Amino acid sequence: SSLKAHGDILYWSETVHKGPWELEDYSEIFSYNTWTGRVKRLTSKTRYYNPALNESGDVMAVAEYTAEGNSFLTILSPKGEKELSVAAPDNGKITEVKWLDDAVFALIVTNDGLGLYYYDDDGWKVAIAPQWQNISDIAAFTLTLEGRKTEAVSFTSDVDGVQNVYAYSLADGKVYKLINSPYGVAYAVNTSDGSFIYSRYGKTGYSLARTSAADFEMQPVDMSAPYHFPLADKGSELAGNAYPKPDKAFLAAYQDKYRYPSHDYSKVANMFHVHSWLPLYVNLADRKADFGATVMSQNMLGTVTASAGLSYAKSSYSGRRRLGAVG
Repeated sequence: SSLKAHGDILYWSETVHKGPWELEDYSEIFSYNTWTGRVKRLTSKTRYYNPALNESGDVMAVAEYTAEGNSFLTILSPKGEKELSVAAPDNGKITEVKWLDDAVFALIVTNDGLGLYYYDDDGWKVAIAPQWQNISDIAAFTLTLEGRKTEAVSFTSDVDGVQNVYAYSLADGKVYKLINSPYGVAYAVNTSDGSFIYSRYGKTGYSLARTSAADFEMQPVDMSAPYHFPLADKGSELAGNAYPKPDKAFLAAYQDKYRYPSHDYSKVANMFHVHSWLPLYVNLADRKADFGATVMSQNMLGTVTASAGLSYAKSSYSGRRRLGAVG
């Protein structure tokens, strides 16, 4: 994942494969001390993604994905011990998390789109209802409204057709457009003085840019009414007709864990799986075929392959046919 800093320590999540079985892996949390140069693994055999520490560094929030496909907001101690785990609303998938005081904000993908949610002592709440535009790079931010500073969550989105910087205000529940770059921005980071530093795209490529709080657009935005590209709208219409969205009853049937239970996969029991055979013996090295049989096997993971053959071929010495087996 991207690096998250707290004091002199950097944190991130990293994919770790289990031995030679590359289809079985974990996502574990690591830290790096910038003073000592020491790397520490904080969790083992977990599926934690996108760590985010609160301001005091007492706890860490992560997105947890289970092997069954569920998504949880999980709270860890600084040593990686689990303290709390709550399921994402509407069977959604958490993609980013960020602390703001005692609440955890999260970007969550559901069947209705991508939305901004937050979790506090009263449970899950919706900040930006699920919609179909991109939202990313959420961060805690201080926004000035009518001369008063208020807490907000900044993010980048293409709701106006190109990627720009926005902020969700906790004071009035509205979204404001802060930066209006004609060709879009990338890697926006807010600073301690309320400015944004970002990569701005122009006719000659990308360049480093800075926008102070005094130069913000402060234009209210309706995230449910994005800019429409006529050609893209037509393509979406055609795609929707060809592949209609599944109804809730259909989706609920596949989310029933009792109807479709998960089982452990036995590598030994599933090691051999014959997928092809021929009523001929085929010598691939000599590119010859003769009387006999050939079978080929590959397990469902693609990690074990085998072939075997039974030949009834002429001996190069006696000229007589005899049975022979190879594998």
